[in-house]
Amino acid sequence: MSHRPEHTPQELTTIPHWIVYELNPRPDGKKARKEPYTPGTTAKAKVNDSRTWRTYAEALADAERTGRLPALVITPTLNLTLTDIDGQRSHSLVDALDSYTERSTSGTGLHILTWGRPPAGFVAPPGIEVYPRHGNRGVIITGDLVGNRGTIHDRPAELAELYPARPATTPIAPELEPEDELIIARVLRMEKGRQLHGAGDMSGYRSGSEADLGLLNTYVTAGATTPDQLDRLFRDSTLYPRRRERWDDNRYRERTLAKALDGSVRPWPGWSTPPLRTAQPPKNGVDTGNPHLAGFLADAPDPTPCQLRVAALERENVALRAQLAATEERARAAEARAAMLAEVQSRTAAIIRNKQLGQERVTAVVIAHHLANRETAGDTGDRGLHPIPLARIAEAAGISEDAASKHIGKLAEAGVLKKELRFIPEAVDRATGEIKPAHRRQFIGPASGNVIDFVTAVAQLDPEKPKNWGGRRTACPDHPDAGTVKKWTIHCAECDRVLERGADPVKPAAENVALAPNPHLAEYPGADPGNLTPAVDTTLRGRKRPSYHNNEDLAATGTDGPPRPPAPRYDDVGTSVAAAWQRGQPLPGCEPTPLDHLTDVAYGARR
Repeated sequence: MSHRPEHTPQELTTIPHWIVYELNPRPDGKKARKEPYTPGTTAKAKVNDSRTWRTYAEALADAERTGRLPALVITPTLNLTLTDIDGQRSHSLVDALDSYTERSTSGTGLHILTWGRPPAGFVAPPGIEVYPRHGNRGVIITGDLVGNRGTIHDRPAELAELYPARPATTPIAPELEPEDELIIARVLRMEKGRQLHGAGDMSGYRSGSEADLGLLNTYVTAGATTPDQLDRLFRDSTLYPRRRERWDDNRYRERTLAKALDGSVRPWPGWSTPPLRTAQPPKNGVDTGNPHLAGFLADAPDPTPCQLRVAALERENVALRAQLAATEERARAAEARAAMLAEVQSRTAAIIRNKQLGQERVTAVVIAHHLANRETAGDTGDRGLHPIPLARIAEAAGISEDAASKHIGKLAEAGVLKKELRFIPEAVDRATGEIKPAHRRQFIGPASGNVIDFVTAVAQLDPEKPKNWGGRRTACPDHPDAGTVKKWTIHCAECDRVLERGADPVKPAAENVALAPNPHLAEYPGADPGNLTPAVDTTLRGRKRPSYHNNEDLAATGTDGPPRPPAPRYDDVGTSVAAAWQRGQPLPGCEPTPLDHLTDVAYGARR
């Protein structure tokens, strides 16, 4: 059967959960084997690995080119339910759900898609599969509609009515009958029975399903003959608490019970009449008898009532030990989680004490706690990265989202944090009907993969800070690579005699910026161009004035440098000496002052 894209629901084509299946016929005439592939590749796809999924357009292009069939991976988060009806061309559920319905690839089954989910622990009718139940499920979308049912409808109420929740009153240890006690006593005389029924130990089995069937086979060997009896015995075992969720699935339980009673394992006939011991040991030490009787003393008689009571007490003791072990395991897990959170809490104090960091310290602490909570809960994220909302980090750190984003960028540049911006396609929120536009979402995680290492690395972080303090400095236009010095002289206020001279270095040449020569100093040999701001902090009458900055420096260098001391002024006039001199004007109310005297003021002379 080929795919009919014109009947594929539009809302499904916007979900990037698509893979393709290749159908390979079997020689025995059974259903074709379905092999999943990533669209556009020859690599196998996995329903539990979103990295192997693609968009519908890619899956459709692959199907047109290779003949493979597009399939949607349904996850519990999609709020989408598939009802799979095998071997029937019509069913009452089609009318009851009244939603998108198509024929399966074989043409003998039906697929019904509805928005909404049945209640947790639901029970499906016999012969009906409802997905997803415990995980993701890949389903081939054929587009071969039944009637005009081509739209997926919301059916949460109908799903709850048709697939009701399982009653929570199922007893863990049902009331046993006298014959059941005898069966259990026999089972506990087998090595496999003691392992599975008595200890709930599944070691040596490839899956839980194999362990379930192995335990049922020991019951059959011990004389159990009916499904109800096998169910009672299994629920009385210490394996049942570990397998309860799976065993309470009606379809799985009925299928497993039927397999245990299919005749491949039969009750051992020697329970009432012990067989004679063989005079010679088995050849080569190999016993080809019933494997379920391994470790069992074959010629032992049936137990007495007292022995049955002792066996019941032993089973109760084993069950209590198993419960105690499970409780201790949970306690150890809780202690480990508490210890890790406490260690993260103590180590984050070192981040706060790291004075080499700015406000990003608080952001790093918030991120550390988010990652620790997820790690202790067993959430490893997607390739070690987590989609922690930026708004949540900003709110916890008490900063804006823009500041939080900058802090995350700094931590990523320092190599202690990994961040990745991923594209999230447009989707429909089936809970609210809201269309969520395509957007990008940020994923973050520790660079080392461990939150403790992240906290330690941030606590020791010493980022290099840019040396841009103090603003730019002036430099000689003829010797831009040379350093600069500031020269000063002290004059007598009456006769202008030079009383003292000196020079102070300013900054290395690497931080200097050359300025154009100042025309006001052209007639003074040796004048320092551009150094026009007075460096003294007193006025002619000893009063301080507001700081003065040179606008010409600002235009020439792009910065006016550090805040400079106030310029000297005449209080009675209020005109700046330096400003009047720069304009080439005489001081108001005074005789013109020699240029060399004003130059001394420009170099920082203390008058």
